Amino acid sequence: MEQRRAEDALHESEARYRGIVESTQAVFTRTDLEGRLLYANDAICRLIGMPLDAILGQSFFQWVHPDDQAATVASMEAVHARALPRPGREPRADAAGLALVRVGRRA
Repeated sequence: MEQRRAEDALHESEARYRGIVESTQAVFTRTDLEGRLLYANDAICRLIGMPLDAILGQSFFQWVHPDDQAATVASMEAVHARALPRPGREPRADAAGLALVRVGRRA
C-alpha cells in the first residue's frame, strides 16, 4: 500500500512538472551527449519556427549563435558531468539527457 501511494505521488508530481515545462514560455530541452535533441517544449518550436517532429534528433547546436557555441558546449558538458555516475553513486538511466535551461543575456 505504501509503495502504491509513493507511485501515485510520483505520477502526480511528474504530471505537474510536465504541465509546467510544456506551458512555459521558457525553452526547455533534453539532449544526448552529442547535443541531439531528445525532448523540446513548444517554446523552442515557436522560437525557431519549426515543428517538434522536425527538430527532434537534430543537433541543438545548429540553432546556437556561433559566438555562443563554446559557452553552450561548456555549459552542456558541465550539466552532463554532474549527471554521470560518481564513485559510490548509482548510475541514472537518463544521465545522458538532462534538461539544460539557459537564461538569455541582457544587452
